[in-house]
Amino acid sequence: RLWHHPARRLGMQLGGDALGLSLAYQLAFFLRFNMAPAPRYIDMSLQTLPVVVLSTLFCLLLLRIYKVMWRYLSLTDLVQLAKALLAGTLVATVVLALWTRLEMYPRTVLPIYGLLGVFLLSSTRMIGRSWFERGMKLRRGNPNAKRVLLIGAGRAAEMLLNELRANSESDMHVVGLLDDDPVKRNRLILGAPVLGRIEELQETLRDQNIERVVFCIPSAANSLRLSLLESCSDLGVTLETLPRIADLAAGKVTVNQIREVTLEDLLGRAPVALDERAVAEFLNGKVVMITGAGGSIGSEICRQVMNYGPSAVLLFERSELALFTVDGQLRRLHPGTNIIPLLGDIQNTLRVDEVLKAYAPQVVFHAAAYKHVPLVEQNPYEALANNVGGSLVVAKACAEHSVEAFVLVSTDKAVNPTSFMGATKRIAERVAQAVGGQSSNTRFTTVRFGNVIGSSGSVIPTFREQILRGGPITVTHKDIERFFMTAPEAAQLVLQAGTLSEGDDTFILEMGEPVRIVHLARQLIRLSGLKEGDDIDIVFSGLRPGEKLFEELIINGENQTRTAHQKILRVSRKEQDHEALLSAVAELLETGSARQASSMRDQACELVDNYQPTQLPRPKPSRS
Repeated sequence: RLWHHPARRLGMQLGGDALGLSLAYQLAFFLRFNMAPAPRYIDMSLQTLPVVVLSTLFCLLLLRIYKVMWRYLSLTDLVQLAKALLAGTLVATVVLALWTRLEMYPRTVLPIYGLLGVFLLSSTRMIGRSWFERGMKLRRGNPNAKRVLLIGAGRAAEMLLNELRANSESDMHVVGLLDDDPVKRNRLILGAPVLGRIEELQETLRDQNIERVVFCIPSAANSLRLSLLESCSDLGVTLETLPRIADLAAGKVTVNQIREVTLEDLLGRAPVALDERAVAEFLNGKVVMITGAGGSIGSEICRQVMNYGPSAVLLFERSELALFTVDGQLRRLHPGTNIIPLLGDIQNTLRVDEVLKAYAPQVVFHAAAYKHVPLVEQNPYEALANNVGGSLVVAKACAEHSVEAFVLVSTDKAVNPTSFMGATKRIAERVAQAVGGQSSNTRFTTVRFGNVIGSSGSVIPTFREQILRGGPITVTHKDIERFFMTAPEAAQLVLQAGTLSEGDDTFILEMGEPVRIVHLARQLIRLSGLKEGDDIDIVFSGLRPGEKLFEELIINGENQTRTAHQKILRVSRKEQDHEALLSAVAELLETGSARQASSMRDQACELVDNYQPTQLPRPKPSRS
């Protein structure tokens, strides 16, 4: 109890260090004179002792040495202690020089004192840490702890082992580690043996009766994670992982951060490095509006925007439930930010104008859209009114109210589309370009990217639901493939693209390599601890209306150039007659309102290059 009181603990540490330094100082005189100093030197050592010890303790306090917990003492802490003692020795030298001018004072005593001080104070701290660890070992461990194997014997594994040693009740008993570094083979890492190479995983799992495997190489390639997952799933062993490097807090790993490997771990790419200063200048202190704020992308853009200190965030959303949900989440995470939830439809010109007039947003992210290909194919008129008509309403309102920046969130399905959803998004891109071409006060930017992992209605949540039901998993075609990125990555790059725009720009996000959907299905089966064919089947249902085998990011005739950000490319837009385009869009919207399917399809084809539509459904006749 005495030790746990901060003031008493500090007093005890100061007292102990004072005794150790006093001993070091006296011993320095004895060593200097071959263990037989003259009486006058003994008197000198006693007279100058308080000055030397107090000067040293002052430097130890100044350099925060007493903030270090002995149970977590590291080599870095010992180096810092040595620096503080060196500083204390120098201060003591200066004080003695001012007091005595060092007349008759043996000059080599202080260097000897400094070295002895480092030895004695380091030793006491190491003994203290050993005492604490010994006490932890004497405590009774968890009898139900599972046998665990760590993959990787680097810094992350070392921090995890330290955490486990301090937690006697942990349900993990580390049997050993695997690492490809030959120097570490058959060595001990904090008492745990390095058993072999990573490629020997399955053999080790069998020999050591392993129940859990923890992946401790946060920077490793996803291919290694996938290989380990396959090896573990074959033997029915759980594969878990530590967070990626960007998510590890303050260089300290805790047991609570261990989690099972997810599909995002297998598909994810390297963390996005943003130009934080540019994004902060773009958003800090500004009123920011997000349409479709309750959707997968819209809500993630909201979360990212909140990190840059906007003066207010306007959540514009048609769905009451979605708006209620995202509003509550953001208020819990950022209680000090001015969050304004606004129910409204982007097709309602009066409501959009009312909001922009009342709140005067300076930046608008337009993420509201119908995006599900099969549903849009069945409901083309509503999609046209929302994706094209709504975008036109918001874009014109932004221009009329002199919003500084308008950012349209688009999709790779707008490139050479075969779906009506893709066609409407391509027309929305052209609408933003046309309105931007007529506005001198607002920068209009379009950002185009592929599929977002785990977004509502996307293939991954659908596969998970099918697995929970016992299957089968339905894949439309064995060769179908898509680009994928995580929602945070997509949202962050949308914000960054907004900072790069000079007005009337289109950007595409670097999506990496496309992924085969059947490959995704098989990975999800493994992550669920199941086997394809034995536990669950994959069936191919055929391409749906509007669906194509692969997606593209560049329209024929567009050229791409690098920007200041390595994952964002600028696309050269095709020249267009803005007045003619807006007139043609107005006619298309009227045709959609009149439910004239054939004419609507023909007009869409005229507005969208390389659009290859499926037959749009005819409206059912009304009952008389």
